[in-house]
Order: sequence, then structure tokens, then C-alpha cells
Amino acid sequence: MHKTGIIHYHEFIAATFPVEKYATTERLESLFQKFDAEEKHQIDATTLHDAFTKLGHDLTKEEVEEVMNEHDVNHDHVITFAEFKKMILDHL
Repeated sequence: MHKTGIIHYHEFIAATFPVEKYATTERLESLFQKFDAEEKHQIDATTLHDAFTKLGHDLTKEEVEEVMNEHDVNHDHVITFAEFKKMILDHL
């Protein structure tokens, strides 16, 4: 936590997914597929928002933009599996 009293998305993910259980490529692919509900092999801002809403965390438009800006490395407005994997592993 950043001493703000707010749990950020990456802190939530790190706290809810034990590293030893979910750090394998296969498990990360499975998690990615839960975010990629439309099976486009990428996560856009809408699918990111929808996935977090299903998890009980209704992100604001600004929070979704923050995630996209931080983790969409090539700035193509989608998060690929490689970007997703890096995002998760960087925050564990």
C-alpha cells in the first residue's frame, strides 16, 4: 500500500494470488482468459473494466486509463498476454 488507505489494482492482485500457485505461464494464461472474455487474445479498456467489475471492483474511467497507460507497453490500446504477464509478475 502507498500509505493512502487505498488498495490499488496491482496490490489487490498480488494479495489475492499466491505467487507459488499462479506464477506459471499456464496459470497466467488461464487468468488472462478470464479478463479476455471476448477471446480476442487481448484486453482493451472495456474488457479490463468489465473483468474488474465481475471481481467486485468497479474501476473508474481514470483508473482503467491508468492501468492501460502503465501496462500497454507498445501503446496500441490493448494489453496482450505478454504485457499482462509482465504486469502480474512485476507486481508480485
